[in-house]
Parts: sequence; structure tokens; C-alpha cells
Amino acid sequence: MDQAQNHRIITFDKEESLLRGCVRLDKIESLIKEGKKIQAIRFVGNGYCTDAVLYLFKNLPKAQFEELTEVNLLGCSLITDAGIKALSPILKASKKIEKVILDGCEQLTDNALALLHEILPLGCKLSMRGSSVGYLYDVHYMNVITDGCPILLTGSELNVEQKNGSVLIVPQRNLTESITDFLTDGKSMERKGWVQRSDWKVEDWNFTLSEVSTESCLFEHLIKKPLTQVVIPFDAGIGVKDIKQHVIQTITKVVAKEGVSSKFLQKPATIQSEILSDKFMDVENIDKIVLEGNILKSISTSENSIGVYLSHTPMTRSHPRFMVTVTEVQGEEVISIAIGVLFDTLFPVRNPMESPEQRGCGEVEGVEIKVGDVASFGIDGDWVSEYVPAEGARYIISVNGEEKSKQWDSTPHAGMYPLVSVLGKSLGAVRLDNLILPPEVIYSFVK
Repeated sequence: MDQAQNHRIITFDKEESLLRGCVRLDKIESLIKEGKKIQAIRFVGNGYCTDAVLYLFKNLPKAQFEELTEVNLLGCSLITDAGIKALSPILKASKKIEKVILDGCEQLTDNALALLHEILPLGCKLSMRGSSVGYLYDVHYMNVITDGCPILLTGSELNVEQKNGSVLIVPQRNLTESITDFLTDGKSMERKGWVQRSDWKVEDWNFTLSEVSTESCLFEHLIKKPLTQVVIPFDAGIGVKDIKQHVIQTITKVVAKEGVSSKFLQKPATIQSEILSDKFMDVENIDKIVLEGNILKSISTSENSIGVYLSHTPMTRSHPRFMVTVTEVQGEEVISIAIGVLFDTLFPVRNPMESPEQRGCGEVEGVEIKVGDVASFGIDGDWVSEYVPAEGARYIISVNGEEKSKQWDSTPHAGMYPLVSVLGKSLGAVRLDNLILPPEVIYSFVK
């Protein structure tokens, strides 16, 4: 953090953001609350800077920003119009603002430009290169730079209809000929990697054709917002199963930019009501244990074969705790479970009772409970954001609503992944009450 006597530059180290996967809002908030005059806000090239960072400035005393000269968010592609609106009060309060750099903030639209045009002084430099600004009207007297924006219309051109489009062609891997070359040149040519043509005309429309497979590293970069038109050609000679797999994989990657998960559970559930209530956990890793629906079963009483369930979804402000209910015990009356969180999902979980705490990789506690008992693990306290607990928050573990005393080695922070393990000398099973189950119709379709 940069500091100069009575003035401060608000920023955050890019390498730390990369390692943490976020900008620590608590650190930014502590800097702001020092009360020093803010001279500049710089998050240049920090891809983890979001609207949540800008919201921290929204309700602060305006006097703290009277000497603000620069806001530089170059390359912060996650910033939206809402973030600029949250930042607008301090921009308006500044008496010395000289430049606002928003290059590469691709989600910013004309709404952000109109707001900034209204509040920034005439001498302030505003750069929005590579944003989604589409109309430049009545801003010529401002020092506005919009090179690289997709459609720029000024004055009388506002009424000109732009008939340009783009089409993403995602061929099935068995296709050896290029669809793009056939459409543009009328020739059958061998497909070689990525193909793009920008001069395909249909009547008075001009299309850009991009042909690329889902396996290509360029695939996600060619998916534009709003979504492009997508053509999914396939070889009619292959089986229906392979065609369905290609279509499903392509649609999923276009809409969600991620592959279809192979870890589908078989128990049906009403997805709407469960997702909107307290369901949030998803399966990331199951080792030496059986998961049937949302029932977790141990398969061995050996201490060398401890089973572990690890969630893919971290704990958040919306989901600050998770619960397990004992449904079955074989042999003895009680069953031992380990319940807690890991900080690193890549950690090789072999002994959840000791390894995570000894190596600083998590917080886990063992409890003995019987059939019908409910054990829960959660975070007690406030949250700075959806993913970051506030200072003073603490871990809490309880059985049937009664808190158990435990001295924890760490305090809650971002990236806490739920962990459950069934231990003990007898086989048993517990129900994961917070596990999301996909609806039967989706499972059947994918299957």
C-alpha cells in the first residue's frame, strides 16, 4: 500500500490478488477508514477488482476525496455500470480530478459514460478504450477517448442501422472440412485449427464467422456478450450419443463457460426451493467413502481408510453454516465424525482429524453423535462481503443446537470449504442437509 504523509493512494498488490483469488476488502476498508486524504485510486491490471471494491467508497465523507486527482481501473474487466455509479459521489466531490482511466472495462456501457459526462469537469481526461460504449452523442467538448469500442455512432449517424453480426461455429471433432471456408468460398477445404472470416455477406448484412472447437484455448475468448449466434455442425455418420454429447457440451460452455460436471447425483429434488433456501454444497472430492444422494456412508472401520467428503463450494455470508444428521449406526450406539473446513481444496486429505490443523490447511473437529443427532459447523459474526468474514468472526461447532467449546488455531477468512468424514470403529451414515441435488429431469437428460 502506497502512502505519502497526509495523503494516500488506494491500491492492492496484483500478485496477492492472484494468489488469494480476490481483492481483500477488509484491507481496503481499513486504509480508507484511517481518515487520510485520498489522492488516487489505482487498481491497474487487477482482474479481481469488482464492484464490491468500489462500493466501499460509496458512503464515505466527501471531504476525504476533495484532493482526489486520479482513478485508474485499467484492465478491471469485472467492473460494471453499477460500480461506476457507486464511485460517482466521490468523483463529484473531488475538486482536483484530472483523469479517469477505464480502458479494458468491457462491461461498461453508455450508462456509465453518460453518468461520468454529467459529473466530471471539462478538463478531466476520460478514457474508455475497449469498453462497450456504443453511442457518442454531445460529448465532443469533453476529453473522451473511446478507441476500440464495438459500435461508435455520433450525431446524424445515430439513426443509421448497423447490420453487422457474428457467428460462432463449433464443429464436432469428427468433421474434417471447414464450414467457414465452404460458406465464404463455396469450396470444400480441410479444417485446420481456428478459422475466421470477416466478409461473409447475406443480403445487406455483413457477418464475421469464427470456427473453433471447444478444446481450443481461443474458444472462451470468442464467446461475446451479448452472446453470439452459435452454429453446431456435426457428422451425420456418428452415433446419436456422440452428437448429443457434443451439443450439450457446446451449449453448456457457451452459456456457463464451463464443462458439464460428471458428478451427477441420482436422488431427485426440487431445485428451485432448495437453491433459494439453505442449500449450497457441491461435491468436489470423495475419498474412501460412499455418497448416495445426500447420504454419506463409511466403508471401512480401519484407521488407514478414513473417508472424506469435501465441498466444491466455499462458505459465504448467504451460507454461513452447514449441518449433518446421523441416519444410521452399525454396531455401537454412537458414531464419530469429523466436521470443519479446509482452506485449500488441493490438499491431499488422508487424516482429516489432524493433518489440516497441523499444516495450517483447515479447521476440523471430531464429535461423537448417535442416530437422530444433528451436528453443525459455521461462522459466527459479521461479513465484509459475500465471501470475506469481518474481523471478530469466529468458528462455531454445535451438536443438537448446543455449542461445543473449542480453541481454534485461526480466524475465519475467504476460501473455507466444508469437510465431513465418518470415522469410528463402527460403520455408519450421515445426511448432508445442505447438499444441492440436481432435479431428476436434468440427471435423466444428461444420462
